[in-house]
Amino acid sequence: MDISPERVEHLRNPAGQLFLFLEHTRASQLHNQPIRRIWAEYLGVEVGDRRLFIRLSRVLELPDAVRKDVEALRNPSVPKEMLLKTLPEAEGALQYVGSLDVQLMQVQTHFDRGTTSSLEFTSHFLNAHEPAFPAQGVIEKIRALAEELREEVMSAEHIDPSLAHLLLDHVYRLLHALDEVALFGTTAVADETNRLAGWMVRNPQEVLAAPQIPRVWAVVKKVMVASAILSAGLSGPVHLALDAQTLLGPVLELVSGVEEADTSPVIMYEVDEVEAEVVE
Repeated sequence: MDISPERVEHLRNPAGQLFLFLEHTRASQLHNQPIRRIWAEYLGVEVGDRRLFIRLSRVLELPDAVRKDVEALRNPSVPKEMLLKTLPEAEGALQYVGSLDVQLMQVQTHFDRGTTSSLEFTSHFLNAHEPAFPAQGVIEKIRALAEELREEVMSAEHIDPSLAHLLLDHVYRLLHALDEVALFGTTAVADETNRLAGWMVRNPQEVLAAPQIPRVWAVVKKVMVASAILSAGLSGPVHLALDAQTLLGPVLELVSGVEEADTSPVIMYEVDEVEAEVVE
């Protein structure tokens, strides 16, 4: 996945993601075209694709996500009101998500370059409090692991049907989250791994048989550790590896019923491999 350094900086927080979306809308010259065409183009889907509505629903969540992040700041050097001042204008444009046949020019009357410049400033300000974006190659590594997990589950013999359904659903959701990294950053990728870990903690008996299918269980651990490293977004790879193992150790131990040593070959090998890509 090739994302420009400038775009990467904005993908790290919801203000930047909203800036990118609205700046594309503002800069478009297709004034007489329906807004669905402009937004479908930005979101990377056809105008009749149902994913258009799914991704627009994600866009609608961005203003509240910006408010949440700004309100969480402690003693910021810039007044919070200044960081949030243009959100009503942004929301004025987003109201047309429910009226996609209106012309672009009508949407553009609700905001201007001042609106997007303010969001751009807020984005740069919030980045001081956000994790770093993963290095090039890490996203594709997780995608390859997710596809490997799908293949292992589908070829595994004697796997419990409910466990197979859970893992295949996780792969489906994770791949969709990875497809949207260039639009909404990496938060959804981490959310899907957290969802799987939470399910394991709440339903240990239902996944107790997973470690008895070594090839499947090995890939599950790889996916979870790689995703944990991605979501941590810390500065040093060694620190990342320790954090990932600290986070996942109790979960893996709870589900498998076997203590997961810090030197587990499967986990350590995968962490080292992901670290190498982060360093590059």
